[in-house]
Amino acid sequence: EDRPYLFLLAMMMLGLFLSMWISNHTAPVLCIAVLSPIIGDYGAETRFVKALLLGVAFACNFGGMLTPIASLQNIIAVQQMNMHGQPMSFGEWMWLALPIAVTGTVLVWCLIIILLRPDDVEKIPKI
Repeated sequence: EDRPYLFLLAMMMLGLFLSMWISNHTAPVLCIAVLSPIIGDYGAETRFVKALLLGVAFACNFGGMLTPIASLQNIIAVQQMNMHGQPMSFGEWMWLALPIAVTGTVLVWCLIIILLRPDDVEKIPKI
């Protein structure tokens, strides 16, 4: 049984994970490359495809704050903290950001389901 809502969450978590290790500008491009067959099958006008694209975009933004290397702003913040006597390690940064990013991603997923109602597909095509 296919579950479009769970597929949406899985793609968002993939975006979150990818963007914590690579640039949060590059991660959505990789995710969209994976989703392009689905976008082609359903068309860009379906609520489900719109939900996928929005969900991946938001999740990659949350993932961009998960590690110091994920985004240039994070590196600058770590450098400034070190210069002002408040050093923060890679692990400390992740420990602080992980609950915020995961909670934010799940909340955005819930909002997308409530506001966009991406229930116009019943089955996910094979990728």
